[in-house]
Amino acid sequence: LIYTALRANAYQYVFEVGGVYVLVAILTLFIYSSRLYTNRAVLAAVGKSWIPVQPGEVSKNVHKEVVKAANRSARIAFETKPRNLQPELERTRKQHHESDDGELTTVGNIIHIDPQNPPWGRVSHAGWSSPSQLDAHLAPHIQFRTVVMELPNLVEARAVSLAPPDPSFVASTQDATTATPDLRIVTLLSRSPTADMRSYLAQLSNLGLFPPHAGQDFVQRYEHARFSPIPINEDEFDALMSAFATLLASMSQLPPRVVD
Repeated sequence: LIYTALRANAYQYVFEVGGVYVLVAILTLFIYSSRLYTNRAVLAAVGKSWIPVQPGEVSKNVHKEVVKAANRSARIAFETKPRNLQPELERTRKQHHESDDGELTTVGNIIHIDPQNPPWGRVSHAGWSSPSQLDAHLAPHIQFRTVVMELPNLVEARAVSLAPPDPSFVASTQDATTATPDLRIVTLLSRSPTADMRSYLAQLSNLGLFPPHAGQDFVQRYEHARFSPIPINEDEFDALMSAFATLLASMSQLPPRVVD
């Protein structure tokens, strides 16, 4: 049409047809752009499973404030989490050049916590010692069952250590401290592979190594700690160790009738 109008010198038709083409192109671009905008607006309005705070989703200032608040929240969450405060306490004292003179010292930058009285109280779990090193009477993270299972071996080792040296070996050497113990006494004091703790303590008690009440108190606490379906707590473990110490202290020497 434009070419025909130019040949006919009808320039007004050239502008009319050209204007129509331009208007159609502009209208097409407008419809296409509005369609794209509508699609993006609809997708942006759909709920997300995350909070849009990443760079590009919000302005730089908003993103900076969000990161600052998130770091503070993470710090608060860490400082209020039950944990062993001893390493932090030592680090704080080293940084502030404080001496351990009983002065109150707190840890934490935002939440100031007194290690002697933390807000979460005393953490303990049946069968284990407290993870905090500030509970001084026990080392942290001790599994009581592991200790209890070794008690028969320790009792036997204590009993066997009381065996006197072999007379024939002592007569042939000048150093009595390195003498071989009397095998007859060692056999008498040893625990047979099939003997339980109660039978073995009865064996030692009959030999007069300790009074019966010491063995009875210990074996009751030992059997409760060893075979109970519920793990013992720290107080029960302390009582067991106290009875164990009393038992070992009673085994100081062999009665003369055993040696003879």
